[in-house]
Amino acid sequence: MSFAWLVLALWYSGLLFVALLVLHLLGFRVFVWLSRDECAVVERLAKYNRVLDDGVHMMIPFIEHLRTVDWHCAGEHRDGKETELVHRGAVLSTRERIFDTRTVAATSSDCVLLHVNPVVWYQITQAHNAVYCIDNLFESLYQQTQTVVREAVLGKPWRHMLTGQGHDELKEAIRSTLEKRVLKWGIGIISVELQGIDVPAVLREANEAAACQQREAEARVAVAEADGAARLLTAKTDSEVALVMMDVDAKERRTRAQACHDAMETLNIGANEYTQLERVHAWQTVIAAGAATNMVVPYDAATLVGTAQMLLRRSSVSAAPPKALS
Repeated sequence: MSFAWLVLALWYSGLLFVALLVLHLLGFRVFVWLSRDECAVVERLAKYNRVLDDGVHMMIPFIEHLRTVDWHCAGEHRDGKETELVHRGAVLSTRERIFDTRTVAATSSDCVLLHVNPVVWYQITQAHNAVYCIDNLFESLYQQTQTVVREAVLGKPWRHMLTGQGHDELKEAIRSTLEKRVLKWGIGIISVELQGIDVPAVLREANEAAACQQREAEARVAVAEADGAARLLTAKTDSEVALVMMDVDAKERRTRAQACHDAMETLNIGANEYTQLERVHAWQTVIAAGAATNMVVPYDAATLVGTAQMLLRRSSVSAAPPKALS
């Protein structure tokens, strides 16, 4: 009995599978194949039921169906031509996508009209909100991007936005503000880039001329600083050389002065001895003649007496007659 029921169940299951396959081939969506980066929203009796992720899914014919969307807006192609961004169907992509809007005309804080070309990277994070919370996601994202860019540009001067820091600040301001406003739509803003910020031709030429003059002034300052440093180094080297030469000259002068001093002292000593010898000879002559009985001794008596004794011994030796040889 149980075997018969098993065969009967398999029979009806086979018939049901064949019927579903025929319905699928006839155009009724019964089986759904989704890749890893795709999702879809299922409605049952015109009411939200579930979100399908990657894999193979089966739906109940005539009761369940996939919710289709029709998203479109005007965009800009990479070559600058205007195009239309369109997505029609039930399968939604969960990959990061590029949303390239048209150029936005915005006024800066100093009343200069700028043309900003933003590019937005976004990703669908909640398919339910992306389908039910907004009617046309592309058009809504486009309008929000235009508004946020105008508000961000309005709070900054145009010169600051042309610098690297101002450019980064503008991108971050657009990204953070746009992310807060579209969060309820089930999408996340990955990043925002600015393809260009165009200013009026007159201001651009004036800015380029001012930048050129500034670079020339900086170049002149750099050349002047290098020239001054070279002159300072040369002057320092010359002063050091002059100091060395002056030191050598001073040492040479001191050496010459010392040599002259030593020579003068030597000559002075010789002259004094010669004068003393002349005086001794004169006194010896006077004493030998017996013309004088008194002799005046100078202050340096010891030296003079020693010299006189030496001279007298020499005189006595020379005056003694020679002895006869035996």
